[in-house]
Amino acid sequence: MAKLKRATAVPNNGSVVIYYYHQGAMRYPTGVTISKLKTKSGRFVEWDERANMIRTTVKDYEVKRQKISSLLENANRILIDHFQQGEVLSAKDLQKQLSQGESAVASRRTSKVIDLYEEFYQRKKAMFTARGTLPSLKDYTSVKNMLTDYQASLGTDIKVRDVDGNRRFLENLVNWLRGDLPKYIGDHKLTTQGTMVDGTIKKRFDILIQFWSDLHDDGKVGPNEFIRKFKREYIKPVPQKKVTLTVEELFKLYDFKFEEDHLTRIRDLFVFACFTGLRWTDLMEFDPDFIEEAEDRSGLIYRRRASKTTKSSGKEFEIPLCQTALEILQRYGGSLKPLRMTNPAANRAIKEALKKSNLFTRTSGIRDKRTNEYKRRFEAVTMHKGRDTFISNLVTTTPLNELMRYTAHTKLTTLQKYLDMQRPIQTTYVAQAFTRKSEQ
Repeated sequence: MAKLKRATAVPNNGSVVIYYYHQGAMRYPTGVTISKLKTKSGRFVEWDERANMIRTTVKDYEVKRQKISSLLENANRILIDHFQQGEVLSAKDLQKQLSQGESAVASRRTSKVIDLYEEFYQRKKAMFTARGTLPSLKDYTSVKNMLTDYQASLGTDIKVRDVDGNRRFLENLVNWLRGDLPKYIGDHKLTTQGTMVDGTIKKRFDILIQFWSDLHDDGKVGPNEFIRKFKREYIKPVPQKKVTLTVEELFKLYDFKFEEDHLTRIRDLFVFACFTGLRWTDLMEFDPDFIEEAEDRSGLIYRRRASKTTKSSGKEFEIPLCQTALEILQRYGGSLKPLRMTNPAANRAIKEALKKSNLFTRTSGIRDKRTNEYKRRFEAVTMHKGRDTFISNLVTTTPLNELMRYTAHTKLTTLQKYLDMQRPIQTTYVAQAFTRKSEQ
């Protein structure tokens, strides 16, 4: 019975080739060269015999390693495909197929990255639409805008060959994102905002890794490891400062009398978010039909599947509704429909309301991306801070397993991202835990 034969990478007098032997020998050039210097034992100094790969000390190691790995992977994929059909390819036939494949790859390397990303984007859009989770497309849209804007700044089309295995391209892209970007480049208006923090850049690169993996699966590019490695080494997110409201501040805001009706409405919507922890989409889709009495008859609970996890974990949130939240609902006929608006409009309005109240004028400790000056607290608040506020106000007094049922989180690490770590330390917990029983 015939056995599967595999190709391997070997050094060949200073060059690296893909070697295969069956009915003759094939030494297919990879285009990668190494030093001809050898050790006393006759081995090439820049070739790792154990790993069967160039050593990490070779100049442009990552690009060269990826080139070798991609060709080797392609050769063995061809051999396996034919073997499964009962055929063991000869060295001559394998070389012919590799040459044809290289020609096709050369053509694909001139493809525009924007065009390929658009195809990827449309597939994701169709998937999220079918799942009913279209808001999840937001990060993919941001990457689409980023690539379009960066291409405009370069003044030339970004081709696959410019990116594939090219760490320098990634480095230039990140430096561009971190820099101060103009609003326009010629007639092109930039959507991407500059002075981007590494936490946001990491999100963009997570999508890029998905995109490149998708292209690799289609045989259009090499593996995405060069992006993964770059992200690990070059993008270092640090915890961002948050602005949240204490319970006392929430009630002061709730009691403040606005003359303008639109400020009263945005105040009520924001306070409701702070007392329920609902994400924006869930806030806009609030349905009173999902309010039910708690099993112990201690109050009312809003129980519904979170929009973000409808087709993934299917996790439900179970939020006890406090008296203030119920008052707000009653004020608007038991529904939040009269308060619905777009997220950008809500973010602008809540800043206006907080400024008008004159309750949140202290410096926040968060710098403005463009001016580098510290923002005042009302300038740093968005509607999403309602969820941060909800979690930060409950975390010190509520069992974590209970709190995660309120928020529909499945991982504690995800819950922790919402915490305001600038809150003052509470000494009472330690004092109570380590007091002698006789002193209590």
